[in-house]
Amino acid sequence: MEGRLKFAEDASIGGIYDIQYRSGDSYKATGGDKFDVSALYLTVMKNLDKNIDSKLIIDGADLASETATQPSHKYVEEAQIIIRNIAELPLTVVFGKDEMPFGQDYDKSLFDSLIHSLEIDKVWGLNAGYKFNDMFKLEAAVWEQAGNTDIGISENYTTRLSLSPMDKLAVEISFANIEQLAAKDESRVSAGVVYNLPAIVLYGEYVGLDNPVTTLEGYALGENPTLSCIGVDVPITAVWKIKARYESVDDDSNADTISGVFQTGVDYVIGKNTTLMIEYQNILGEGSVQDVRDISVGIIATF
Repeated sequence: MEGRLKFAEDASIGGIYDIQYRSGDSYKATGGDKFDVSALYLTVMKNLDKNIDSKLIIDGADLASETATQPSHKYVEEAQIIIRNIAELPLTVVFGKDEMPFGQDYDKSLFDSLIHSLEIDKVWGLNAGYKFNDMFKLEAAVWEQAGNTDIGISENYTTRLSLSPMDKLAVEISFANIEQLAAKDESRVSAGVVYNLPAIVLYGEYVGLDNPVTTLEGYALGENPTLSCIGVDVPITAVWKIKARYESVDDDSNADTISGVFQTGVDYVIGKNTTLMIEYQNILGEGSVQDVRDISVGIIATF
């Protein structure tokens, strides 16, 4: 993270906070609006030896929501040992709690994309990445699902191939298998692209799911749904940016779900590590699911 501070020899501390005011249909239960601390990360990095680091990330937003009678592992965002350049090769291995390699990484926004909600994070496992050259990187991981200690890690795995076939163009292809005890395994495939043009940034991603147990922000899914995302970021000046994103959900086996989401907004860089954001989203319902319209104003800052 930017702005990480040194507090001991070979150690540093940093963080990020995301504070928002939200209003709209999603917040009728709280009178139509709410204040929300979406993220309150504290990151501690410590160098242990040559090419060996440790990292711990605590999410204070999750910690504040827990009680002594309902403990949760969720406030530990990441806890890991990182070993780089194994055998003098461009191989990195991460042991511990981490986000597994699946799908694209997205810039932080107030309203997360639907596809972003499919990331596999806050799980314990082994994650390895090998960078062949500036064009190719291959990652693979196995992990344990929280609370399902009888499953083991053998049937929970992901792999991702990242490509840079030309300057300013990034492509990812990934696959994940998530073991289920009482149902067929959930499998996912993703293909995404980011193209950094001189004046705009274009990105898109396709995700197909088979036998999903996963929900999309609380909305149920059928047997073989697909998601498509296309977005654009347009820097107007060094401090102003406008952005828009549309996602569609194709779910023929479920008549009562969402068909898509449109999101747009404006970013204003207040300082080196602080950004003010204003965003609007329209969740498009299908069948008995009604449309939802929300707006959010928030500040995201790193230190």
